[in-house]
Parts: sequence; C-alpha cells; structure tokens
Amino acid sequence: MFVHQYDSLTGQYTGSRLADPDPQNADRWLIPAFATDVPMPEVPRNAYPFFIDGAWLLLPDYRGQRLYRISDGSPAEIGIAGIGPEQVDLTEHARPSADHTWNGNEWALDPELAKARERAEALAEFEKHMDAARVHTIGMADAQATGLLSVGEAAVFKAWSAYQLALVRVVNGQNFPGEREWPAEPDESAVIAEAEAAEARRLEEEAQRAAEEESRFAPVEVEEVPADASETSSETDAGGRPDDEPPESEPAADEPAV
Repeated sequence: MFVHQYDSLTGQYTGSRLADPDPQNADRWLIPAFATDVPMPEVPRNAYPFFIDGAWLLLPDYRGQRLYRISDGSPAEIGIAGIGPEQVDLTEHARPSADHTWNGNEWALDPELAKARERAEALAEFEKHMDAARVHTIGMADAQATGLLSVGEAAVFKAWSAYQLALVRVVNGQNFPGEREWPAEPDESAVIAEAEAAEARRLEEEAQRAAEEESRFAPVEVEEVPADASETSSETDAGGRPDDEPPESEPAADEPAV
C-alpha cells in the first residue's frame, strides 16, 4: 500500500512511498506521521495537492513560470506552491505595450498613456532635428551680428535659422503631435549659389544706377563766343550797317536807279 506524505505546517504533498507492514498485525500497515492513505487526486496543470483537514485540496502552483506584475508589466515568478498570481498582483499575460494598463481583469489600452508616449516620441524627433541644425550654426550668431560672414555664409546661417523656427512652429501647432510634418533641411550648396547670384545681380543693378545718375548730372559744355565778335554784332543793325551810319537815300520815282 502507498502512503502519501505532506508537510507538517502547510500540508503540501512531499512524496509517496510504500507503507511498512505492522509487525504485530499482518493485516495492517504502518502509516507514519504526516502521511495518509487517502488516494491522491488527479493533478491538472498549475495545481498542486495539499492535505488539509483530512482531504486533498488542489491549490495553485505557478512555480517556474514567467508571470507579470500588473502594476507595470515587468516579469516576475512565484517561488512556492499554493499561491495564485492574482493573490500577489501578478498575471500570466504579458503586457502588450507601455500604453496598456491592468483594468482588473485584463490589459487594456490607456488613451492617456498612448497620447503621452506619442508626444514623447515626437519631442524626441524634434530634439534630434534641432541638434542637427545647431551643428550647422555653431559660432555663427555673433559673426552674423557683427557682419563677419560672407554672403554665402550669411545665407546658410539664415536658412538654418529659418529651419529651426519651422521646427518650433510644428511643435507649437494645435494638432501636435497627431499631425506633424517636419520641414526639409536646407541644401547649403543651393542656398550659397542662390545668395551669390542675388548679390551679383544687386551689385550689377547698383553699378547701372550709379552710371545713370552720373550721366544725368554731368555738366553741359557751352561754346564760348569771342568778346570782339559780340561787340561787332551789337553795333551792326539788321541790314549789316553800323548803327551810326545813316541809310542810303532812295532814288526818286522818275530817276533811274544806278
């Protein structure tokens, strides 16, 4: 005959063995302390037999299994039999994502956590873009303020500054982070080429305007008249005679002209 032994304190089954015959009575078997001949029940998965109050009870047994804390989804284990996951705030089910919380029966998506995670990810993207932009403008702000940058360098500085401002406007948008479209980074080669071409046009236009102004206000050359010629002209009348010379007398009507 088999007898089944159990722990003296908890009643947890510890093993089975053949009973020893009673040396004083061949029809009897010796049953040691903390053992019983009560037949063992069928033991399903995640259960373990305990002998309590003269009967076998099946209590939870999750030893060696990975469980998860319902507080944050972190992994945990139970080291002893007789305790179920729900008794120690654990579950057999892994947390689907950081956006899920335990609602008492299962993991459920938490809209507030999902929104916070999305915002955190979007802000991380924003900082990544801003860091990349700052690399291109290090030490240029003071140089720009004092006019030390070349035309191309100043254009590049302004382009990256505008890019950073556009990033900030995305973050400050009403629908951020749900609706966000990051601006494209400036093409420095194109920016420099455009700035230098614009500067060349400006200089050409200034030179043209200066030439026009110069020709507009240039002095007009006047031909000088000799002093004796002007005096002679004033002393001669319209007929080519001097003013003090009397006109010739006209011939009479019956007198032939010579």
